[in-house]
Amino acid sequence: MKLKNKIKKKGFLFLIFAFFFGKISFLSPGSINLEQANKLENGSKEIEKTLVFAVSPNPLLLKALGSNVLVKKNIPEVISQSSQFKCSWASFTSTNNKTIDFCTHPFKDIVSGHIRRKHRWPDCDILPQIWNNEKKNESSIYIEIGANIGSCVMEMLLSTDANIIAFEPHPMNQFNLLSTVAKLPKEYKSRFLLYPIGLGNVKMNTTIYSAQNNMGNSNLGKFIEDYGSQTSKKELQFQVHVDLIKNVLRLDEINVPLMKMDAQGFECRILEGMGSPQAKKIKNIKFEYAKKWLDNQNCEDFLPRLRNFDFKVTLQNGKEVLTDNPNFKLKEMIAKKQK
Repeated sequence: MKLKNKIKKKGFLFLIFAFFFGKISFLSPGSINLEQANKLENGSKEIEKTLVFAVSPNPLLLKALGSNVLVKKNIPEVISQSSQFKCSWASFTSTNNKTIDFCTHPFKDIVSGHIRRKHRWPDCDILPQIWNNEKKNESSIYIEIGANIGSCVMEMLLSTDANIIAFEPHPMNQFNLLSTVAKLPKEYKSRFLLYPIGLGNVKMNTTIYSAQNNMGNSNLGKFIEDYGSQTSKKELQFQVHVDLIKNVLRLDEINVPLMKMDAQGFECRILEGMGSPQAKKIKNIKFEYAKKWLDNQNCEDFLPRLRNFDFKVTLQNGKEVLTDNPNFKLKEMIAKKQK
């Protein structure tokens, strides 16, 4: 009898520990997406909450948040709970020659390796120019969808005065981005907020697959390789949460002079989850046209969809793209609002 009581007692204590640990562990980037839509009790009701990470977000960023969003501000605590992930620290230098410590992946990764060698990711260089050339007001926010490890976020933080909202669903990339943010001066931290979720046209949980040697090629729902023999290792795969942008952001409350979108073929679903009224708030979208990924995610009509939202699509040199499904393997493009 005493033995049975001891077993019962230990079992009960284990359940209490598991319950408590579960509540804490969902706050870490490494596990947040397993229970991204965390349910918090409010009396007899359960309210679905989307968690976002920020250190000291300013009033404008808070104004942009959806009604069911919970802000987690203790970034060092979040980072410490993801001890399975590591940084290889490098220096990052922006186009206006400001330098910070930057957390890159310690393993072979295209963007991480380039930053360690060249101290910047060149795809981001044009963003401050687009931002500075647009008319802005007190409600202007830069939105980045698919932030990866944060190279373009840092370029915009250091080179402009933009307030920034970023979306990045992969827990390992989240860890890098938050580790870099944690070491920034306060004036930068107040201008940044991260949603650790993916965006699409339906609310769901799905698997994110990342390519070996290229964490920038992270795909929702299916793996799309850069080349034929490339694989997605099991340790790079995670369950993540996907939501509609109109569910988590009050786009009607803000002005978006510039959005960067790099979603590996999920772009059409993101536009569907945005809707025409919300899209009207966006002046420019800088995006990567990656035909293989768009085709694999049934997004062959991405450019016509942008035009239906009154965007003119051009290459970065300003030349207009007139065809609906150009045969570019990979091309940086800009969609500019015409009305």
